[in-house]
Amino acid sequence: MTPKRIFLLFSLFLLWSGFPYQTVQAGVLQRAAPYVENQVLVQFLPGTSPSKINEVTRAAGAKSFSAIEGLDIYVLRVPKGSVEESIRGLKKNPTVLFAEPNYYLSADDTIPSDAGFPNQYGLLNIRAPQGWDLSTGASWVTIAVIDSGVDYSHPDLAYKVLPGYDFVNGDSDPQDDNGHGSHVAGIAAAAANNGIGIAGVSWGAAVMPLKVLDSSGNGTYADAAAAIVWATDNGAQVINMSFGGSSYSFTLESAVMYAYTRGVVQVAASGNSGSASVLYPARFAPVIAVAATDSANKRAGFSNYGPEVDLAAPGVSIYSLYLGGGYGYRSGTSMSAPFVSGLAAILIGIPGNYDAGLVEAQMERTALDLGIPGRDVYYGAGLIQMDAAIRRAIPSTPTPTIATTTSHPQAPPILVPTWTASALPPSPTSTLLPTPWPMPPPSFSSPTFTLTSVPSMLTPSVNYAEDANASETPSPFPVSSSSMFWMPCLGICFILFGLILLAFAIRLTRLRRY
Repeated sequence: MTPKRIFLLFSLFLLWSGFPYQTVQAGVLQRAAPYVENQVLVQFLPGTSPSKINEVTRAAGAKSFSAIEGLDIYVLRVPKGSVEESIRGLKKNPTVLFAEPNYYLSADDTIPSDAGFPNQYGLLNIRAPQGWDLSTGASWVTIAVIDSGVDYSHPDLAYKVLPGYDFVNGDSDPQDDNGHGSHVAGIAAAAANNGIGIAGVSWGAAVMPLKVLDSSGNGTYADAAAAIVWATDNGAQVINMSFGGSSYSFTLESAVMYAYTRGVVQVAASGNSGSASVLYPARFAPVIAVAATDSANKRAGFSNYGPEVDLAAPGVSIYSLYLGGGYGYRSGTSMSAPFVSGLAAILIGIPGNYDAGLVEAQMERTALDLGIPGRDVYYGAGLIQMDAAIRRAIPSTPTPTIATTTSHPQAPPILVPTWTASALPPSPTSTLLPTPWPMPPPSFSSPTFTLTSVPSMLTPSVNYAEDANASETPSPFPVSSSSMFWMPCLGICFILFGLILLAFAIRLTRLRRY
């Protein structure tokens, strides 16, 4: 055989050898199988004896098995990679009703059906869809929106608005004649997943409108202070104040302390002059001062800053409610504050979480750090992150107690966690109005949990003697981490070397020809 043919054949061989390594590596980057690679789920005919179950499971290659409480379904631990073979064997046995893999699952983001949701980048930036997987808010929680009133005929506020008060005109009709309050209320708690309009941060929260700003958007400290007391006395758990003034006021501070000592979460805008001076009431220590960020999570140029800033939230081109049933955009720290108020309302609705200081700490400790590392004057603790804050507030899952046996495969008893709702403070009678609106009665819902690992939830109740000391942890990736590095490198080397030899062989052919 001529050297030309030897080089040609060898180069083709190297090319052929290199591609499989690349193919294997591509497979490593994907989950090897959509199910746990050493577990099979199986159910037997009613009345099947324990000895028969032991016999069948052993024949299927199971090392051990455990039962799922209440379902009479068993989780078999089989040798890694033998799931399909075990299932085929089990299905041939007349005592087996079904056998299937233990498929993986993962949480899906909750995306509401509201037509305007694609315009609400702010909800994505604070990870609201991931947070809604855990909780969308309790219906007994009320957000008092102290502002220009709200348009309570707006379809996205229907059935969510409680009786409020108009401190500007001195009556019980806090209808919005400016639009600012409606925009704020929509961000915090617009009706969601109803196919129209937008989605509020807290789907469940009710809105208590308190009008302190007139049609031009101006108001007084006295009206604001009176509204804070009214909201506190009439059962609001969260107060949103998307307004501010540059002067200190003992009256306004006294109202803030009145609400603070009664456990109300107070949230306010930091101001929109771009200066190093956070406005009042956001400047008061008990109030959560909120700065504004844009769609890229950068500080909005108009956002006031200072050591009093606690948190940041989206505040540039925020899509929400307009008067007359419409929708549109507004910018300002006024738009940032209701994002925080909505999240605070969700956190308060979690059983045992009725505490203003605790709620603020949960939001700050789970915020996305922006700017310089750590707390700073522009972002405070950072951008709120809904899912992380809610997870921090959800009570820890009690460890189930599972009875263990070595001979009988009956489903072990599992203790079911029960939650005891903490008592809420009573709603005192308002001294401002003769007919206060009572706080809605609490109606706790069961906590929602996300499964992150199926194998860790079950403890084997039957172990065969020869495998009693075996330790096997299922993994969705069958190839070691080191192979993820050398396999593609080896493949690339084969391919490059083959191409060089191929080129050399072609050149030899040309030289021989001439």
